[in-house]
Amino acid sequence: MKKLINIFIFITILNFFPTTNVDAKTLGDLKNELSQTEQELKENKEDKQVTEQEMTNINSDIKGIQNTITKNYETIDKLNKEIEILNNDIEEKTQEIKEILNFTQISSGDSAYLEYMFGAKDFTDFIYRTAVAEQMSSYNDTLIEQYNNNIKTNKQKTEQLKQQKIELDKKQKELESKYDSLGSKLEDIVDIQVDIEESIKVQKEIIEMYQKKGCKDTENIATCGKKTLPPDTKFWRPVEYGFVSSNFGYRTYYLGGKKVSDFHTGLDITGKSILGKPVYSTANGTVAAITRKYRCGGNMVYIHHNINGKYYTSLYMHLLTINVSKGQTVTRNTVIGHVGGASTPWDSCSTGAHVHFTLLSGLVGTDYYAFSSKFYAKLLNPRSYVNIPSGSKSFSDRITSY
Repeated sequence: MKKLINIFIFITILNFFPTTNVDAKTLGDLKNELSQTEQELKENKEDKQVTEQEMTNINSDIKGIQNTITKNYETIDKLNKEIEILNNDIEEKTQEIKEILNFTQISSGDSAYLEYMFGAKDFTDFIYRTAVAEQMSSYNDTLIEQYNNNIKTNKQKTEQLKQQKIELDKKQKELESKYDSLGSKLEDIVDIQVDIEESIKVQKEIIEMYQKKGCKDTENIATCGKKTLPPDTKFWRPVEYGFVSSNFGYRTYYLGGKKVSDFHTGLDITGKSILGKPVYSTANGTVAAITRKYRCGGNMVYIHHNINGKYYTSLYMHLLTINVSKGQTVTRNTVIGHVGGASTPWDSCSTGAHVHFTLLSGLVGTDYYAFSSKFYAKLLNPRSYVNIPSGSKSFSDRITSY
């Protein structure tokens, strides 16, 4: 019988979607960036006209990159789940091997099997005990083989995860560069049209929020601002009932009898008599900024989140009312406002009652500006993170799994 070898290897799971910047950024850095952006606003007056052919080419390029990014996110999520399962199995097998090793050490190795077999009362019992001993030995060998195979597979998947993240980063930079080249022409591409003046206002609000949290100009935002975020483990649906009327990504629809194509930056959620119903924070977080009565998007609330150590931003648009304040700590049960989108003359981008729900990796205002090229490169499909019924199927609460 083979001797058991006491080998234990500890595997560390890689973080999923690290969203913090490699270079440390201080509150003072954010202020300097804001000053530069304000100066660029004065100097930069780009032509917004985009021809129909240009629009087709741009849409095709961005759609291809965005589809690759979405697939990368899905692959990374799948790999992380597989690695977690393997690690749990390795941990269980580690404990089982420890117990077997303890037994063999206490019973002085293989002699324990012999003592067990020759302790039989008769020949039939001896045959039975011999079979049991052989099965135990075979099981021990199989257990170690499975253990080692799990470790090998885990290393392969961890390396695959690493490469997938490199590819994701490459594609996000490619998308970011594509958006950068568009400049102010972005208004002809995306559904929610926010000008640079409003983006600057949002950035000012976020800087003020960090100052009120006690951050100093010389402090690293990663340790000052992010450490104040209340942790959470998952996202929840932002309304109690409804269905998705428009999905994330490219779409074509008719508006005023005219065919319109654009890139939808989130999910539109609507439902019967939903106007005025509560809108909740999708998870625990901190209200980073608020926009009121903007011409496209209406009332908006930006919330920063820390989900399992990873940072995200959720954005809620077309709100009828806003019930929270900047810097406020919220939970998934906090009513941040009420569904609008109808009977709101200031909001020209909405034709009916609904909430527009956007989700991004990273923190708006810390890692990138609102509605900047990086903002669009960091967009996530909410369906991949929030449990929402497929297609246009309705849901009747915020917690039921589908």
